[in-house]
Amino acid sequence: MKNNIITIIFITQLLVCFSSQSATLIVDGNLGHDTSATHMYSTLQAAHDAASSGDTIYVRGAADYPILTVSKQLHFVGPGYFLAENLDTRADNTHAQINGLTCNPGSSGSSFTGLYFKGQATIEDSNITLKRCRFFADSTDNIQILKNSPNTIITQNYILSDWSDNSAHGISINTPGNSSFEISNNYIQMDDRQFDAIVTSVATVIKNNVFFGKLTVSNSTIKNNIARDIGGLSGDNNGIINNIANSTQFGTTNGNQSNVSMSSVFVGSGTTDGQWQLKASSPAINAGDDFLDIGMFGGSNPYVLSGIAPLPTIYSFRSSSTATNSSDLRFNMKIKARE
Repeated sequence: MKNNIITIIFITQLLVCFSSQSATLIVDGNLGHDTSATHMYSTLQAAHDAASSGDTIYVRGAADYPILTVSKQLHFVGPGYFLAENLDTRADNTHAQINGLTCNPGSSGSSFTGLYFKGQATIEDSNITLKRCRFFADSTDNIQILKNSPNTIITQNYILSDWSDNSAHGISINTPGNSSFEISNNYIQMDDRQFDAIVTSVATVIKNNVFFGKLTVSNSTIKNNIARDIGGLSGDNNGIINNIANSTQFGTTNGNQSNVSMSSVFVGSGTTDGQWQLKASSPAINAGDDFLDIGMFGGSNPYVLSGIAPLPTIYSFRSSSTATNSSDLRFNMKIKARE
């Protein structure tokens, strides 16, 4: 009965979204759940192979989806992460864990939202968006951008490395030519402060992030970030504006603040991602070059708790346990609009 009710929640959620969607596929990797209906699949790769360019694939929470290889323009939407921690997220709090991602040539224009990648994401085409996802790698880069893959956007993600080897990076951009990238409103933490959170030598806008780790960056704009503990900043030809650091990494010119105690910046308690919200008296409030807050919850595109996709979500669902010929199955659900 529990599985049936969870399925009702999931299907109802999709019906709410379908009103504005077409060419939609559904992936449910849970054992014992029926995926025989049209547009229902048990693996991401099977849904990918069946989809047409431009389609949307909704992914139900399940553990250990195999590595996904994308070679066409598709939009993947998952349930989010840390769902059991933050209030009013989803009635079903299971995340969709994928053991790696490769965006091959042909995947240009694809997007990934609300997913948990436990393994490396490799990007080899342009105009890819990684948004509101959780990344965790224990032996590789979390996100690696290769070849000529311009206009990739990495935004509103929670990125964590647990690998004690400085050859692994949080985000590594290794592309030729005059590529451009955006890394914004993310939390990025390495296993050691001396390991690289970001490596890039091409034009990258790095703004409104929270870092724990080193930056090896050139030819980029670095603004409105908070360095919890940065092992160093190396590189040249950067614009460094309105950042906050625990030491002197960014200096004190151009609106940068040095030697700031992080206990004065963040609330420092609560959920895994919620603890990085700003205190009421934080020196990061309204301190950005845009006169908005510094950090992942600041700017025009703030981080969203649990990576909830910008769709209506069912965050509460209650039902009677049984239904008979003479009594209906009664249920009550609450739906919240998301941005």
